[in-house]
Amino acid sequence: MKQYRCLIFDLDDTLYNFAYGQSVALEMLYAEYFPELDDYSFFKERYAVINRSYWQQVEAGKISVGQLSALRFAAIKAEFATQVSVDDLVESYRRVSCTQRAWCQGAEQAIALLTKQFDCALLSNGTLKDQQAKLHALGLTDVFKPVVLSDELGVSKPNQKIFQPIFNELNVEPKHCLLIGDSLTSDYQAALNVGMDFCWFNEKKISRGDYPLPLVEIDDLMELVRYLRIIKASDGRFKDELC
Repeated sequence: MKQYRCLIFDLDDTLYNFAYGQSVALEMLYAEYFPELDDYSFFKERYAVINRSYWQQVEAGKISVGQLSALRFAAIKAEFATQVSVDDLVESYRRVSCTQRAWCQGAEQAIALLTKQFDCALLSNGTLKDQQAKLHALGLTDVFKPVVLSDELGVSKPNQKIFQPIFNELNVEPKHCLLIGDSLTSDYQAALNVGMDFCWFNEKKISRGDYPLPLVEIDDLMELVRYLRIIKASDGRFKDELC
């Protein structure tokens, strides 16, 4: 079985439970800035549609992740005719959504174990300010090396160029790495583009559609620990830390 030197983790909805942080932030925005509305479900639904449309543009390389938040909330402001400034909406949302101590299933325990055994890098389509806040909230500020953010590099997943800082710093090739993420269009497609194995964190139990079967699919990060234990045991390099 293949041995890995480097594990590359996505952040949002792989380690940091951004779905929860986003839900808390949207409820706050709705209550504070849109008191005239009487249908939170519709507000949340429209936000999801608008948000996804801009993330698709990020993944296609049409806009940068740094532009996304202002464009997203400009669209929300226009649709719901609020007098609140775009800057206030952006900052209020960021302050709440990025600061929850909210882990994805099994992530806290898994990271504590895996960082003892592997080089662990972080690869995220996110802004420096947002992702640093999330890492701080989880106590992971100094855990991953390197931390590669699309906002700083100027390219986003699934563009395979986003992996180059990791390959350079850790002196590894794609065949020695395993990418762990939740997004098919961003994470899995990036892995396919660069020829890297992929572990799909599918906590939401969504269909993979036309994508090929990934190397492994999990809904709890501790399942990844167990999978890697089997690999290490297969060539006699099993270590007690992964028990």
